[in-house]
Amino acid sequence: MYMRTRFFLVLHTIFLASILGTSAFAQTFVKNDKFPVFTAKDINGEEINLNNYIEKNEPVLVIFLFSPKAGEEMATKLSVLDLQFGGKKLEIIGIGCKENTEGLKQFANRLDLKFKIVSEQELSDKSWLSKVDVLPMILFVAPPSMVIERVLRGGGHQLSLLKETAEFFYRKKDLETASKMLDTSIPDEKTNASQELQELKGYILSEQGKIDEAEKEFGAINATAGLAKLAYMKGDYQKAIEYADQVPDDGYAQTIKGMALSKLGKTEEARAILQNNEGKIKYDWMKAENLNAQGRISQETGDDTKALQEFEQAVSLDPMNVVALSNKAVVHQKKGELDKAKEILTEAAKRGEDQVTQLLLQQITEQIQKNNDVERQKVIQEQISQLTTRFKELKESGVISGDTWDTKPPVIAFLKGNTVAQGLLLDRAGIDSAFQRELEKTVKNKLTPVQVVEREMLDKLLQELQLGSSDLASAETQRQLGKVLSARFLGFIEFASLGKSPMVYVRLVDTETTEIVGQCSSVINENDLITTIQKITEEMEQCFKETNRNVRGTVISVSDNSVTVNLGKNHGIKEGCVLTILRQGEPIEINGKKVGFRQEPIGQIEIQEVEDEYATGTLKLSKQDAKVEKGMKVKGNLF
Repeated sequence: MYMRTRFFLVLHTIFLASILGTSAFAQTFVKNDKFPVFTAKDINGEEINLNNYIEKNEPVLVIFLFSPKAGEEMATKLSVLDLQFGGKKLEIIGIGCKENTEGLKQFANRLDLKFKIVSEQELSDKSWLSKVDVLPMILFVAPPSMVIERVLRGGGHQLSLLKETAEFFYRKKDLETASKMLDTSIPDEKTNASQELQELKGYILSEQGKIDEAEKEFGAINATAGLAKLAYMKGDYQKAIEYADQVPDDGYAQTIKGMALSKLGKTEEARAILQNNEGKIKYDWMKAENLNAQGRISQETGDDTKALQEFEQAVSLDPMNVVALSNKAVVHQKKGELDKAKEILTEAAKRGEDQVTQLLLQQITEQIQKNNDVERQKVIQEQISQLTTRFKELKESGVISGDTWDTKPPVIAFLKGNTVAQGLLLDRAGIDSAFQRELEKTVKNKLTPVQVVEREMLDKLLQELQLGSSDLASAETQRQLGKVLSARFLGFIEFASLGKSPMVYVRLVDTETTEIVGQCSSVINENDLITTIQKITEEMEQCFKETNRNVRGTVISVSDNSVTVNLGKNHGIKEGCVLTILRQGEPIEINGKKVGFRQEPIGQIEIQEVEDEYATGTLKLSKQDAKVEKGMKVKGNLF
């Protein structure tokens, strides 16, 4: 029996060598390889040029390497896949080895194959064929970077091919296509292949936010790891741990437990569980999640070298894991290696649809452009020098002077709160910075007339003054910083978790009174920051309306029936606004001491022309003996 088995193995090796020449022992295709670009004519004489896919994000290419003697079964399965899903999202290209065009035509006609087929003899570049170590072979290639995401060798069940394809789109974050593939294709049977499809469907539904439907799918097949994942996604970390404890030998369930423990601040226990169960996980994409979670713990505990290694291992297992790629980029960003971070994020953006990756890429690109603007950097440095001197003078004198009548424009400076003290570990690195920068941009663009202090200048000023989160908690420092920056508000951004889903809080502080004038909060979806930011912005808008409802200013010039005041667009003034003019009346005395003067209304100004810092309107006096003069006070309501 042993001799017969060995004899057949030798024959099999000789057969492969006869098909592939010396390639049987050559280095083969693996994940993350770049698939070679070639041109060729297919069996129908149509031109195939893979250069046409380099500038596109779709369709996904399924490269099918076969011979008529070793590929008929898989060709039939691919034909079914092509009929159902071929087109915009997926394109199959068959490459027939050791067969001429005429023979491949007969093969395609006999099986009624509709996808493109080309003979290896027609390829413009044949050198890469040395990496084909077995037939049939299927390569999933993701344009535009043409990265090989997965390699299937030999035959397989039709459902296995479907699972691999649907899983590819799931990992690519094309959840709609992945879902469509499984909606009508899971047979009502209790085979392992069928249950694997149902489990994958549960994960797809969970990523789509269809938690109840996902729970139903997992429950039907007793997929405890899936239920643990749902509990984790809902922020019920203790429940996730309880599910995982039911299946101690399920490596992915234990991965979820480790991730949940890290959310609860138990990072060392989490690290131990993640490391001990890494080898028990059945799918590469699940292993990649485990390694990414380890990387985040290493990153947050200051071991950037180890974090980079773990993120790289995650990507080698799952090239579509854009989360691990973006986390890797943030390590380089914080080390000041912006060009390297941009390179990684650019590649991540090509591999999958991910909002956070796009935000980080956009922000780093803008930062590189600003850093390269030498003149702009000189101006900022001069401003920092002036502001630093002014702040130190205020701090030494302890006196903050200035007019308390005139309303300041609603200028806000966003600052990071004391998130570290909360013990919160987010799944995504760089979420805090990405959130802050996008919130600043949204407030600046949508909450007129609110203005935002430029992030770059603020960061450099805080660094120059060596002001940390504990210093910024001081009321005196808040007043001084507000005065120096001409900022009426400080917005402290903090992330926290009280055993449930991560929350983001934005605390608005009035720099004159140091009172909290508003607190906005929202559950934060790490994969959808825009929705969270929109909710926070809407709450901030209401806070600003309340605090900026009433405005007060001063007359700066009078000409006949026209009056100009020191309130403009930056204060929220619009054409048609009506301001009341006040003159100093009788003194106000308490216990014989004069404490102020009554303000007597003498008329109104209807605003007709508005500039950024001032506005002009028509005077309507209500007292005949009144005279409007420069320096008189005005007040009004904006809403």
